[in-house]
Amino acid sequence: MHYTVQAAARATGVSAHRLRTWERRYGIPAPARSATGRRLYSDHDLAVIVRMTKLIESGVPAPDAAHAALSGVGLPSQSPTVDALDDGSTTELLVHVAALNPTGLRRALETAFGSQPVEETLDRVVFPLVRALGNSWESGELTMVHEHFASEIVRTALAGRLAALPEPNLEAPTVVIACPATEHHDLGSVALWLLLARAGLNIIYLGPDVPAGELTAACLERTPDAICLAATATTTLPSLNLTVRSLIGAKVPGRIFVGGPAFASERDERPVAGEHLPYSVTEAAKHMARELTGSIHP
Repeated sequence: MHYTVQAAARATGVSAHRLRTWERRYGIPAPARSATGRRLYSDHDLAVIVRMTKLIESGVPAPDAAHAALSGVGLPSQSPTVDALDDGSTTELLVHVAALNPTGLRRALETAFGSQPVEETLDRVVFPLVRALGNSWESGELTMVHEHFASEIVRTALAGRLAALPEPNLEAPTVVIACPATEHHDLGSVALWLLLARAGLNIIYLGPDVPAGELTAACLERTPDAICLAATATTTLPSLNLTVRSLIGAKVPGRIFVGGPAFASERDERPVAGEHLPYSVTEAAKHMARELTGSIHP
């Protein structure tokens, strides 16, 4: 039996827009086409879609979920608070967070950053910790106090790496990074700042909760080569979309990139304008560096 994209969306609970996005980004699903070019989804395609949805909802990043869904790998057996890319340190870090032990948490993070490349530390230590904190807060295991405590220590660790970088080449492309109004979580954006700065780009970091009009005015004045907007919560997507449309309407020069965890589970039929980045911050940084400089590393 075959299903149209609308029928597949109704059957799986994943919007038609999201199905097309997954197909474009990850090659999943891979529906057949009718003689007129319409997508035709099989029962196998629907099963793959459902499997990927469950993986994402369990905390697996979308690119990894796509790979697992296509290969037929089942859901991870571990607790939802442990990320698929976790190198085993998340549990130790959570112990320090639960005890509000700043020295232990700082030392564990410094050990991680000192023993492997920054990109691997982010993928295997920092972001698994951030996701675990969110899951533990939702389950009631930890409180907002713990989340704020850990976030500030992680932010300090990232800031230390930024401070140690040499001054960028002023001739390099300039990128404005910001979170739209109502988005208050910006650790992912700070990490992107670090990675793009390491790649030699000039970064203007504006932080969280930036009003659309003020961001547009700043970009008209500074004329960056690119603007990157990030959303963690799906509730921020309307604000992000408003910001993108403000930039486009004002004819702000430079490419507009959008990304963040909100795009992994977003079910809105209305697409967000802008160039969509990979879910992974490290992959997003590689993509932007490649697009703006022609290379990944400085």
